[in-house]
Amino acid sequence: MIRLIRNYQTASREDLARLMGSYTNERHTLDHMFARSWHNDEIEDSHDRIQARHKAVGDMLTASRGNRIVVIVLSQIETIKFARDWTRQTGKKGGKKWASQFYKRAFQEDSAYAPQFANLSHHARDQLFETLAPEFKRWKTVVRRAVTARSRLENLFTLVWL
Repeated sequence: MIRLIRNYQTASREDLARLMGSYTNERHTLDHMFARSWHNDEIEDSHDRIQARHKAVGDMLTASRGNRIVVIVLSQIETIKFARDWTRQTGKKGGKKWASQFYKRAFQEDSAYAPQFANLSHHARDQLFETLAPEFKRWKTVVRRAVTARSRLENLFTLVWL
């Protein structure tokens, strides 16, 4: 697992699924999670990569298939990677503005709100976002706590393992 966090991909997806397969009944689910994590590592644009990691963590935690232990371990790996990317991005010049844009985009892509934003023009999206401002404020408070917790997990991991 440490090798996954450090982005060492010495084993194939098939090897990892075979090794982890005894912990789950859903090999396809494991293949998908490993592939998604590695795909996220390859996303060049840091905003898109962080967005993808945020979505992956949420999707993994709500998965109903397979053994929860494997899902939790993989989601923690993706969480640590998210925190590392987040720290790098927000530490750059313009990091606060970038974080604000991340929250806005993540809100619009959240499964509870995405259908309302789908197929809207940029102007219409902005208008709807303004209408949903009170909901966005509540949503952002919850998500901000999750982002902070992810950073704390990454700090703990760094202290203990690296």
